[in-house]
Formats: sequence, structure tokens, C-alpha cells
Amino acid sequence: MTPSRVSAEQGFTLLEVLLALALLAIAGMSVLSMSGESVRNTPVLEQRTLARLVADNQMTEIHLQKQLPTLSWQLAAGRA
Repeated sequence: MTPSRVSAEQGFTLLEVLLALALLAIAGMSVLSMSGESVRNTPVLEQRTLARLVADNQMTEIHLQKQLPTLSWQLAAGRA
């Protein structure tokens, strides 16, 4: 090998390094965006989970009473 060929094969060009950094920056921004969406959706998911648990408990109480509600059924005043 000649000395000029050895020096040309020793590393990356500036263009290759800049392109790799740009790709990493784009990937990092997309990951940050997705994690932000996840954090914003957490309270909504907590409320939905709690609402589902309450509804399941109400249905279990109705099932254990072995009495179907009438068409004008409403929650009893004593229970909330």
C-alpha cells in the first residue's frame, strides 16, 4: 500500500459523521416526542381504569343481589 491509500482508509469523512449525527438527532427527537405523549396520556388512562373498576364493582353488587333493575333504574341514594 502506498502512504496515500493508508491515510484515506483510516477514518470517516466529515460528511459521514454529520449524516450519522443528523440521523441520531432525528431518532432522539422522535423518542422524546413519544415519551411526552405517553406522559400526557397517563392521567386519562388512570381515570378510565378507575371508572372501569367502579363500574365492575357496581355490576358485581347488582349480580349478587340477584335482582335485575327496572327500566327506570337509578343509583340508590345511599350509595355513591
